[in-house]
Amino acid sequence: MRHFSTLSLAFFAIALPACSSSTNHLEVDLPHGPNAAAIYAASQDRFSSNRNKIFREIAAKPNLSEHEQIYLIDVTVRQGGFSRDIANVLTTLARNPAITTLARNHLAIQMRRVNLFSSDRRRIAEALARNDGKTPPPNLNTPNKSPANP
Repeated sequence: MRHFSTLSLAFFAIALPACSSSTNHLEVDLPHGPNAAAIYAASQDRFSSNRNKIFREIAAKPNLSEHEQIYLIDVTVRQGGFSRDIANVLTTLARNPAITTLARNHLAIQMRRVNLFSSDRRRIAEALARNDGKTPPPNLNTPNKSPANP
């Protein structure tokens, strides 16, 4: 047993410096854009309801970069919280006309990985289907103006 520990210690003494010298710094693809700092700051909030309220406000912004969209999805899923709150953030992002194809695909994958009620999962899927990138989502803040109701 002592022989094994001596050998393993010798291996780590040789291998670790080689590993650390070949990777002087870790390359990380950090999100960039005007909202990245706000997403990070909100992610530090201990209360999921507060955090997801801020995430939802950010998700509605028309100037989210693709990196920020993916970062927001990842942070929302990783931080967790109540199913309804998570679904509100992801649905808001899915309805955002600025959402990119890559972010839409990422959202579809991540929503399967997070623990959500089936009704919340369905709401997100419907929002993604409605905002398929070809037609703008309906404006829910203005009344419907049809030819019969100008």
